[in-house]
Amino acid sequence: TRGKKILIHAGAGGVGTFGIQYAKHVLGMYVATTASKEKAPFLKNLGADLVIDYRTQDFTKIVKDYDAVLDTMSFLYEARTLQRNSHVLKRNGHYLNIMSSDWTTLSNGMENALGLGSVWNLARHKLVNIMLPGMVLPRYDFCMVEPNGKQLQLALDLLANGKIQSVIDQTFPLPKVADAHARLEEGHVTGKIAIAHIHDDDS
Repeated sequence: TRGKKILIHAGAGGVGTFGIQYAKHVLGMYVATTASKEKAPFLKNLGADLVIDYRTQDFTKIVKDYDAVLDTMSFLYEARTLQRNSHVLKRNGHYLNIMSSDWTTLSNGMENALGLGSVWNLARHKLVNIMLPGMVLPRYDFCMVEPNGKQLQLALDLLANGKIQSVIDQTFPLPKVADAHARLEEGHVTGKIAIAHIHDDDS
């Protein structure tokens, strides 16, 4: 992976801030990301080589022939990343749709997503790559976010040795967990929301 190129959508989110650091400082990749102009200096300090302002710039005209795309907000970026005339990914590249990560909700409380569009893209890319692997369409995979002790220990080790840093937008005490959810649903959180469980004897 060293020297390869990755585009990480929504780089200022919880997954994005970790992904930028891991791709740059552990894997040695060239890292581009989408974010607001205001967050560009912060993300470059984390390790991003290129920050694309999603409000004023079209990433499909800037990013070309990348090896991988990490997408935590498929409802915004997937269709454009994988559209027929897109050159964002190499034909043998890899699109990773990160499920249940950085999200927004609709007015009915449901998570915003591309829905059947993602299912169609997954089926189409899987079928084509069975017949013509790496020749026509990039690989497509869903990545489900779930607890994993070994991976969490790896992250802790990287934090301990300074390879990466934790990015916390705001910390809430456990009784204020509803406020934490409300903050998350506002959008534009930088990094993660943390919940602190404070025992009576710690106060």
